[in-house]
Amino acid sequence: MSGYTGYLDPAGAAAFSMLLAVVFSAAALAVRWRRDTGSALSTAPATAADSMLVGSRVVRRETLAWVLCGLYSLGTYGLMAVTTGFQFRLVALDEVYDVRAAYADDLAAGGGLGYLLSGQAYVVNAYVMIRALAKRAWPLFALGVVGQYLLYSTTGFKTVLFSIPAMVVIAVVLRRRRPRSGFPLLFGPVVLMVGSAIVDEAQGGITWTSLFSRRFIVTPGLLTSVYADYFSEHPVALWARSFTRFWVTSPYDTTPTKTIGQYMLPGSNVNANANLFADGYANLGAVGVVVIAAVLAAWLRVLDRWSRGLPVPVVGVLFVMSAVTLSNTSILTAMLSHGLLVATLLVAVMPRGGWGVLSPGEASALGKPERGQARRSFQRRA
Repeated sequence: MSGYTGYLDPAGAAAFSMLLAVVFSAAALAVRWRRDTGSALSTAPATAADSMLVGSRVVRRETLAWVLCGLYSLGTYGLMAVTTGFQFRLVALDEVYDVRAAYADDLAAGGGLGYLLSGQAYVVNAYVMIRALAKRAWPLFALGVVGQYLLYSTTGFKTVLFSIPAMVVIAVVLRRRRPRSGFPLLFGPVVLMVGSAIVDEAQGGITWTSLFSRRFIVTPGLLTSVYADYFSEHPVALWARSFTRFWVTSPYDTTPTKTIGQYMLPGSNVNANANLFADGYANLGAVGVVVIAAVLAAWLRVLDRWSRGLPVPVVGVLFVMSAVTLSNTSILTAMLSHGLLVATLLVAVMPRGGWGVLSPGEASALGKPERGQARRSFQRRA
């Protein structure tokens, strides 16, 4: 979008867009380069043992996964109980901003909840629901849904509510026999944006386009060009408000997100969050964009290895919402505050088998026999 925002001249916008295209392509190619076989991108039935070594003891993966989810849930809902409290109520989409403002005020007294909430909504509750679905444990599935709605009605975050249909869609798309095709993942968002525009035009509002177009595409694209414009003429931040703060002094009094917010709206205290590559540019210029692409590729390779043996839809469901946050935050923030880290740890320990309809391999093994097998079975009966 940098060519349409007016913050960069045409040549600068073209150069910056080319930089983003090159580094993102390089990250994608680095993930595929000499990739181990049997990764999460395989639809073959899981063959990995559902137990693993923890020290000198052999522990069932099922147990490890539930312990991780239980401890995380205890921390999230326990901290919520003593800070914001629980607000289980019906909240209309046009009322969420008031709820969100009240939650932000309460959160100021216990900011640690902000690091746990997204991981609970996008990863832990998602695991509870899909594992319960695979095991046909309907009370457990209902518990996951209730937990998800409790987070929505307390915080006012619409993405928490819409994460459930998003997970269903990604599971259906990735369950296809040939999940390597990226066409549904490219075509789907376009249909969603057009459909949102049609609905809003018919209703005379902006609710659906705000959620599906402005939030994930228009605003991050706009802000990325603003970051490029500002930090090409001002000192870079050198991650001095992040992991280098102990040995690097920031040239700014605020974080890059608030610096850009003040640049766009002087006198404001707005957090102008952009995407992972904009964050890299803010902190180290064009070199920072390359660094972030390398970090992205390294994380994806680790994820690919650790998720070996898991069905593709399961991995997709656990990561779809957390990965989407990379469009409007840094990769480090997405790791610590939006569930990428807990999801990565969870796929490393969770069971490889017993996923039922979410595993194409298991489904085919339990379905109709192959043609040759059916013929031999008929001949034996004859």
